[in-house]
Amino acid sequence: MLDSQPRILLVDDNEVLLADYRRILEPAARDADLELDTLEQLASGGGTVISRHPVQPRYDLTAVNQGAAALAAVDRASATGQPYSVVFLDVRMPPGIDGVETAARLWRTHPDLEIVLCSAHNDYSWDDLTRALGQTDHLLVLRKPFDAIEVRQLAASLSEKWQRGRRLTRQIDELDAAIHAEVEARLAERARHEAELRRRERLEVLGRLAAGLVHEISTPAQLVSTSLEVIGDVAAELVAAAAAGTPHEVAALSAELGPALGDARLAIGRIHALVKRMRSQVLREPDRAFKPVDLDGEIRAAITLAHGEYKYDAEVVLELAALPPVECDPADISQAVLNLVINAAHAIRDVRAGCGPLGRIAVTASAGGDFVDIAVSDTGGGIAPEHRDRIFEPFFTTKPIDQGTGQGLAIVHACVVDRHHGSLTFDTELGRGTTFRIRLPISQPGP
Repeated sequence: MLDSQPRILLVDDNEVLLADYRRILEPAARDADLELDTLEQLASGGGTVISRHPVQPRYDLTAVNQGAAALAAVDRASATGQPYSVVFLDVRMPPGIDGVETAARLWRTHPDLEIVLCSAHNDYSWDDLTRALGQTDHLLVLRKPFDAIEVRQLAASLSEKWQRGRRLTRQIDELDAAIHAEVEARLAERARHEAELRRRERLEVLGRLAAGLVHEISTPAQLVSTSLEVIGDVAAELVAAAAAGTPHEVAALSAELGPALGDARLAIGRIHALVKRMRSQVLREPDRAFKPVDLDGEIRAAITLAHGEYKYDAEVVLELAALPPVECDPADISQAVLNLVINAAHAIRDVRAGCGPLGRIAVTASAGGDFVDIAVSDTGGGIAPEHRDRIFEPFFTTKPIDQGTGQGLAIVHACVVDRHHGSLTFDTELGRGTTFRIRLPISQPGP
């Protein structure tokens, strides 16, 4: 009942005191007192009375005579959405629980309740009350016999304090909700932006690989062309042999068709596999819900796609142990491995400069405990000390501006660490190479 008429609970086993509370706090009783005050002032020659009816607060009063009844009343009022703001609570209320125990129980479920402990005895010192109830700014002590003005002041000030506290709580809740909504919106926008960056990076990488794919396809395409020429020549000779009626020649020519058809089928299969792999990567989008994935297949597919980047500079060695299905986004993990392999190829290319023996890229994967580890090692030149703290920064690159965007390793970090709650580390030595290590949880942590 925020900002409406305050509700006050009166708790005392003495019916006379409950009646006194009502006389002090109820409007009719206060008006009668004011009339007497006015007559007394006039009779004593005190001058003109400015107002016979000053504004007085009005309360919704409830009275009970035991602590247990007070607990039930407060719970009931809160459940109906009409909570009490102040409780005037007697300390001694035999045969039930006393006021201190009642206050302690009330605050367990209603910590914002303002309580006035009333007593004519010194049963509890302030230190005793602090030990029993803890440090709180919701407690005041009123000694009996009390003055009417004290009761009115306490009722008015504590009711207003309670109302302001509730208003402040409501404002804080609204502010928290607004901040939470803003944070959620910004996080969603950041996630969307990062997903778009990953998508652009993947398409950029695939765009570069497409040029190499043309060469990859040209060799099997040439084999298909050669096989078709052989088949065409053999077919023409078969027609001639059949017309000449030379069965042994027909048989010999027919035997030549098998190998030519086999070569054509093999080459077509190779072309189909390359195009299918490229197409699946281009069309692939990040999964919102992760699923169990065969990482062995994803790693091999990434290396196949990167072949055009490393084939002139390095050989790839695979050491893939038996891996369990890993709960992840296959598009992210495939892209992470692809970026690391391309990064390794470029590191080796910078060292070789087109001459000398081929470098070596080693890709290993193993499972242990609740994690899967993937490592990509190269025999490149290593990472300079001044660059090691920055290699995962977005847009940081040591390459010329037309050769790199600085997004490759940043995307790997986002995929592995941010999205998959994994880790990404590296070891490097100048002149010997670098090893990047991905560690992924087999099962993603719950929300």
